[in-house]
Amino acid sequence: MVAYDVIARQFLGPLLIAAGVDPTALTIRGSQKMAVYAMIVGAFCGIGIATAVGAQMVPKVAFGLVPARWSMHVDRIADALTCGVLLCASYFAIQFVLSSKASGMLSSGGIEIEAWIIQLIVPLGLLSAALRYAVFAIWPAARPTSAEFVE
Repeated sequence: MVAYDVIARQFLGPLLIAAGVDPTALTIRGSQKMAVYAMIVGAFCGIGIATAVGAQMVPKVAFGLVPARWSMHVDRIADALTCGVLLCASYFAIQFVLSSKASGMLSSGGIEIEAWIIQLIVPLGLLSAALRYAVFAIWPAARPTSAEFVE
């Protein structure tokens, strides 16, 4: 949709202007805002999906600092801490969405929709990942193995 909008404005627009036709009829009202919303939804759905399949980015800064025999315990602690951080972030995201809903704020950019409806994906995505990390901490066998870390 955004690609069409850009092509219409940049390539077809000048041709229509030259022909004396108004080029605004070619554009899709709110397409840029819809693309932003689609990116937000994709990103926060992606958090849970990446966590589920073990494709999340993992910094390797402290790898190898603890003996290999402790790795299972360290992984469980890391999963529990990650769950806690995500739950904390989810709490603040929920507060943000609730305040947005209470204010009745509408989205901008040509789309008349209450902003909290789109914003709701943020706490849902974070809670999904937090739940997965809680499962990994409680049942380590459920944790996906990334091909990057299999030796």
